[in-house]
Amino acid sequence: MLSVRLENTSNGSFKFYGLSIATVAGGHEVKTEYGRIGGSSNHGSAGIFASHADAVRELEKVAKSKVRKGYVETERTDAAGVATTIPKPAASMQDLIFQIDLQLLAPSSVDSEALIADPAYMMQEKHDGERCPIGFWPGEVLAANKKGKQRIVPTKAVELSKVFNFTGETVIDCEVVGETIYVFDLLKFQGEDIRQLPFRSRYAKLEQWIREVGDYLVLSHATTFTASKRRTYEALKAGGAEGVVFKRGSAAYIAGISKSDGDALKVKFVESATVRVCSVHPTKRSVGIEVHDGQTWIDIGNVTIPPNHQVPAVGALVEVIYLYLARQGGSLYQPVYKGERDDVSVDDCTLAQIKIKGEARQAA
Repeated sequence: MLSVRLENTSNGSFKFYGLSIATVAGGHEVKTEYGRIGGSSNHGSAGIFASHADAVRELEKVAKSKVRKGYVETERTDAAGVATTIPKPAASMQDLIFQIDLQLLAPSSVDSEALIADPAYMMQEKHDGERCPIGFWPGEVLAANKKGKQRIVPTKAVELSKVFNFTGETVIDCEVVGETIYVFDLLKFQGEDIRQLPFRSRYAKLEQWIREVGDYLVLSHATTFTASKRRTYEALKAGGAEGVVFKRGSAAYIAGISKSDGDALKVKFVESATVRVCSVHPTKRSVGIEVHDGQTWIDIGNVTIPPNHQVPAVGALVEVIYLYLARQGGSLYQPVYKGERDDVSVDDCTLAQIKIKGEARQAA
């Protein structure tokens, strides 16, 4: 049976796509199989054709379209069933760092006091910065944003790569605020993948390592005991922090969006939203902002641009913090501009993320 397998491991992707021809009632079907490499598969069909030759032409046509999108053919089986494995290009350091799928924390549906009182959960500050996994190898350091897009490596990470003896791949999960790198998790260390270890164990290893490299990285402290969590929670809230995260100490690092009552949760003290700039005031440092409801774009008011930021252009995606939206069709109350975003898409600028006064905000 003729079949082709293609893979895409570039620019943050880690996907495969398979094509095969099978004889079915009515002719020859070009079957498809696709999904994440090493994960579950989805199945489909590219059509049923009267002749085998037509099916082969369709298979080759689809395969070529995938190659144009960045896929590389890795295996082919001819009509006689003889398989040929095609060597893949050597993975670059960039490919390696982009293969790290991040854990994204859902807003907690569990009462914060219950999480504070529960010794199974550890608590860390949620820093108001850019999510930035950083990968180190001997003689190499790379950084990405949460979309897997390569970004400029923070200066402190570059300096660390020059003075610390990295003997194997090391990947940290962190937030960058200005020039400060707040590290909250350790995913790989000196060539060892530790994502399946409990968070408590990963944190202990991270804490020990940062004692050595404290001039370059800042540990996002995790507290376990109820009294310490409550004291820290209240101090952060009173001090205007963005929020906190709660992680079950026994949980592995699981990629994707967590459950709202699961092992990794976030509690925000202020609301934030990704919005699109729809207008720029001709004389003031102010822009109009909008979100979409899946069909149309909705104006949600204006936000002032601080002097230390450039005024974004129409169409730019930006982050704002606010208290609430008074009503659907109204404007954000007390919005504060945080900056442009290059790690999101217009699909993130949804009305669902907005907290409307008197209503529960949907999980983002």
